[in-house]
Amino acid sequence: MSESNAYSHPFRRETLAQRKPTRFDLVPSAADRAAIAAALGLIDLPAVRLRGEIRPEGKADFALVAKLEAEVVQACVVT
Repeated sequence: MSESNAYSHPFRRETLAQRKPTRFDLVPSAADRAAIAAALGLIDLPAVRLRGEIRPEGKADFALVAKLEAEVVQACVVT
């Protein structure tokens, strides 16, 4: 896992349903969260979740509709 790609979960186009949404619920492991935190310059990333669906749009396009929830710990930028 490189810093530029701290966490990746690709969906292959040919595996996506053409008539109904493909639903997903992604919760990175502790090691993946640590890599994401490092890539973003965070102190910690105790929780992160991305859930939603990839919807077919027309004959060849898709739309991503998702909700990202995260709890982050970052250094204070005021002091």
